[in-house]
Amino acid sequence: MLNKYKLLLPIILLHCCILGYGQDKHLPSNKGTMLLGTELGFTTSSGSIDINGIQDEKTSETLFSVSPFYGCFFTPRLVAGLEVQYDLNRVKINGIKDIESNFLLGFFNRRYMFLSNSQAIFLSLSYGLNGSRENVTNGNSSYSGSKFSNQFGIGTGYSIISNSGYFPIGLEVKGEYNLGRTRNL
Repeated sequence: MLNKYKLLLPIILLHCCILGYGQDKHLPSNKGTMLLGTELGFTTSSGSIDINGIQDEKTSETLFSVSPFYGCFFTPRLVAGLEVQYDLNRVKINGIKDIESNFLLGFFNRRYMFLSNSQAIFLSLSYGLNGSRENVTNGNSSYSGSKFSNQFGIGTGYSIISNSGYFPIGLEVKGEYNLGRTRNL
């Protein structure tokens, strides 16, 4: 149980530091500035599982994720907005195919600590409603099921912002811990 929260503790401590940081020196964003972006993810893996030294199971997994978001700066440091996320996960283990699709609609907010006019650290909080559908096939038999969950996320990230041109463009790296409660439908 304690291992589960090892990542969460540093994120909470960083949040406390960002909240307490007086950052009037670098404020490149104004109240009313819009934040628009998309997170894309793609992962693929394959391997085998050895049981007692015998190669028993071959596995492969593919995950695709797209998550557009839209927000507004309510103060020069605080953004709130909406996000939508779609995930498609395909897993194959020894002929058993598991395909799961997830759709999430949620809210997020971020508090930025600007290090300069082009760099910032941010903390983020999010809440979303997630629906998922799973289809497992094993030869001639199959199983389908649906789930619904509430998810809460806490994270932190780093942003590099280019202010050249009409629209500022940012490149961000974010780590997030999500906690949810799921029920079958």
